[in-house]
Amino acid sequence: MPRAGNLERVRAAVECLVNDERERHGESALRDNARIEAAAQRHTEDMAFGDYFDHVGPRGDTPLGRLRASGYVYSANIGYEVGENIAWGTYELATPRAIVKSWMESPEHRANILDARFRDTAIGVSTHPPASFAHGQPGAIYTQDFGVLIAGGAARHGGGAHRSSQRSASGYGTAHRRATHRRAAPGSLRSAGHRRKHHRGTRRKVRHRRRHGARQRQHHR
Repeated sequence: MPRAGNLERVRAAVECLVNDERERHGESALRDNARIEAAAQRHTEDMAFGDYFDHVGPRGDTPLGRLRASGYVYSANIGYEVGENIAWGTYELATPRAIVKSWMESPEHRANILDARFRDTAIGVSTHPPASFAHGQPGAIYTQDFGVLIAGGAARHGGGAHRSSQRSASGYGTAHRRATHRRAAPGSLRSAGHRRKHHRGTRRKVRHRRRHGARQRQHHR
């Protein structure tokens, strides 16, 4: 379970599980990136203490905007592809294994994890799931950001460092979302002077369960 004293181990566990899935499916392992971690952790804490769960923050910040602000997407003259998975859970569904399992069971989140183009990643994690959803139950909220930078037709890695529902009435629950942004680099995916951008957010069914045999609940968001 994520706790204040083990968050580095939690980040490492999530990244290890994600890379295991990638290698199992024939993809290369992702590398830690310090700038991506800064963006992922900032968004995680913003959701945790701002009491919301979304890729777009209350001030309109997006995954791409946060990665620009952190310096990962460092120039207007490079191409990029970035993605983001978010999740929160309580009790047993807040562990790294449970979070990665739930992402892999969702086609949209699985697509980010197994995307062959991504090279860099990091995980943000907080032991404070949004209060209005978790209702005081112990748990955690996660952000995993993914990226690749494309300059002159070749992908390049950024710097290095670490990794990164709705309501669960009286049991435990999880939720997760995914988003991607893409832009072709001049002279690589598109001819010079043309650029392609893509943004997509997804929403997934959320499960909530009560303990002691109470009826299962489902919600959509």
